[in-house]
Amino acid sequence: MALEEEIDAIIPSTEKSKIPVIILNWNGVEDTIIAVQSLVCQSLVSHIIIIDNASSNHEFEELRVFFKSDPRIVLKQNTQNLGFGKAHNEVFRLLKRQGFKYVACLNNDAIADVNWIEQMVNCVLNHEASMVASLMVIESKRDLVDTSGHQLLSTGEIIPRGQGFPIKEFSEYQEVIGACAGACLYEIDMLDKLDYFDERFFVGYEDAELGLRAWLCGYKCVFSPKAIVYHKMSSSIGKIRSTAYLSEIQSHIFYTWFKLLPWQIVVIQLPAMIFKYSMVLLIDIVFFRFKFLNVMFQGIIQTIRQSQQIMVARQTFYSEHKVERTFAEIHKNLVSFLVFDLKRFWRFVVLRKKSALEN
Repeated sequence: MALEEEIDAIIPSTEKSKIPVIILNWNGVEDTIIAVQSLVCQSLVSHIIIIDNASSNHEFEELRVFFKSDPRIVLKQNTQNLGFGKAHNEVFRLLKRQGFKYVACLNNDAIADVNWIEQMVNCVLNHEASMVASLMVIESKRDLVDTSGHQLLSTGEIIPRGQGFPIKEFSEYQEVIGACAGACLYEIDMLDKLDYFDERFFVGYEDAELGLRAWLCGYKCVFSPKAIVYHKMSSSIGKIRSTAYLSEIQSHIFYTWFKLLPWQIVVIQLPAMIFKYSMVLLIDIVFFRFKFLNVMFQGIIQTIRQSQQIMVARQTFYSEHKVERTFAEIHKNLVSFLVFDLKRFWRFVVLRKKSALEN
């Protein structure tokens, strides 16, 4: 039975006001089972779609056997690894055709609080949001934030908001620039109008680019402090993290900035970007941080090589969508890079804490 027919068979039309949840599995079956089990007791979940992205070791079969008695769980098997964005886009489009209004995404290495879906729905209704960013808590340190939505640095990086800070400091609903797709809710009509995730990204930064794109086009993303998940901190990404992967992410940062931001913003912030990245390269040389130097250098080279593709993507975006945010509004929402990067310098260079590349 095709996935579309299977969903139709198990979900009556009266249930389509509830929320389908997508979980992507790739060689992480034990985490996936725990993530799914955190959802099955939530009454506002219409069904749970597990996408197996061509895992090895017969993980799809293991999932099929484990969940065969639960009619709300639908499994989709990809014969090749499509990456995060494309794998989700296929299901987003299917759910659009099926008439669902919202969809939730949950990382397979996250555990949802029992009221997670309910709180996101409440946030949509009370704050007229098209996206809801969850309070993602570090699973091993449950008093600290992993992310509470995204924020945009003045030098182009879209970063997790509040990472490493006490959760007690994030108790208020707040409009943010996008949500981490590891635990969020999207309005499907918004996704359709924006043409979903940019499939240029294989794994990583696709949610950041989508969130900024949506925000620029006037959609509202609200952080809900009551929609809580516990995140195992890159249990999945840790399997592919490497110098090449991080260089690719750096190129995605540049791609997103030059693709989406109005030229006035790009030109005004260009001196700060040049200063920042020149200092980053210099610091990496002075402190013998050659892995980081390689990441940054390769990211810059990839961006230069792909400059024509970036311009085509920019032209497509601006020809198909209208930027609703004013110059003043965009500028106001840029977070100064200086304070953030000084803290990063102190943590990783002076104190010699391990970064993502070293873990």
